[in-house]
Amino acid sequence: IDMGYSCEDIDVFTQEFTTTGYNLPPLNHVIVDLGADTIMCDNATITLDAGTYNNYLWSTGATTQTILIDGLITGTGTFTYWVDVTETNGCVNRDTIDVIVSICTGVENNTVESVQVYPNPTSDELNIIVENFTSTMEIKLVDNLGKVVYQSHPTTNLTVIYLEQFSNGIYNLIINNGEGLITKKIIKE
Repeated sequence: IDMGYSCEDIDVFTQEFTTTGYNLPPLNHVIVDLGADTIMCDNATITLDAGTYNNYLWSTGATTQTILIDGLITGTGTFTYWVDVTETNGCVNRDTIDVIVSICTGVENNTVESVQVYPNPTSDELNIIVENFTSTMEIKLVDNLGKVVYQSHPTTNLTVIYLEQFSNGIYNLIINNGEGLITKKIIKE
């Protein structure tokens, strides 16, 4: 039964009933989720997907379900994107995500002189050996949507990433030694 209440009214009613000890059944009040903040290389693209709703309005002015972020177009830096989605009942929800675009260079342009990554392709584990290890080093594994799926600050020059729980596909391994980034494509089979 549609009583004609606005989304704000429903939120107020829910808050008042909850604070007085009543539990209301869940309402169809969906929350949009763009995922965690993410890092991408300046020569890569990622797609932000708001999910399935009636209407969309992105910070870019787009009105589609997805937008494409292209590092070659944005340049390097931190970029904040938001999307407002409208549900069937007229309620509007918003989510925001920060996308960090970094310059990704090869090993030859970096102060980390030797990085070994094996096996690649792999199905279960990935070994990473960094010869010039520093205590400020950070290792990230980023999926093809730009989501950071693994992140660590290693304590030794050997890092093992167990990949059994990850979907098959192509990932970017990003090693940051504090002076630059090294990226490697990783194939999970």
